[in-house]
Amino acid sequence: MINQLINCLVKLLKGLLVVVVIIMVFLVTLQVVSRYVFQNPTAWSEEAARYSLIYFTFIGAALAVHKKETLKITIFITKIPLRIRIFIELFIRILIIIFLLITLYYSFPVFSRLRNQLTPALRWSKSIVFMSVPLGSLVMLLCIMQESWQLVVKLKSTFKGGSSAK
Repeated sequence: MINQLINCLVKLLKGLLVVVVIIMVFLVTLQVVSRYVFQNPTAWSEEAARYSLIYFTFIGAALAVHKKETLKITIFITKIPLRIRIFIELFIRILIIIFLLITLYYSFPVFSRLRNQLTPALRWSKSIVFMSVPLGSLVMLLCIMQESWQLVVKLKSTFKGGSSAK
């Protein structure tokens, strides 16, 4: 069931990411044309493009975590026996889970404080901009928890099979 939820969220986020990129390209193009062709830059397009980039970052990070395409240095971990490697991977996932839980925990008070503050040019609530942090963190948390469970299952299989091979 959690796999279906995550897959549904990932499909939704992929679509949202496409929309965000299209909006960002449009806004940056509008800003360049208005600034250099018409010599009359728009303040709101620059601000909206910046906020689009923030959403792009957190949605993209969540999708990278889901696809297991985050940056890793594997030169040492590949030389370690399988069981120890899985323990290390689980430990790293636990640290990431703790970090994401802390991020989520502290993002809600910040979110509520930003609710009544407005952005300078667009006059949007800053909480709309900040919503990208808990949204991205929550999806990353779900994906990391799913990965962790898969590692636990893999670790159990190494004990049942008696293999500690690489």
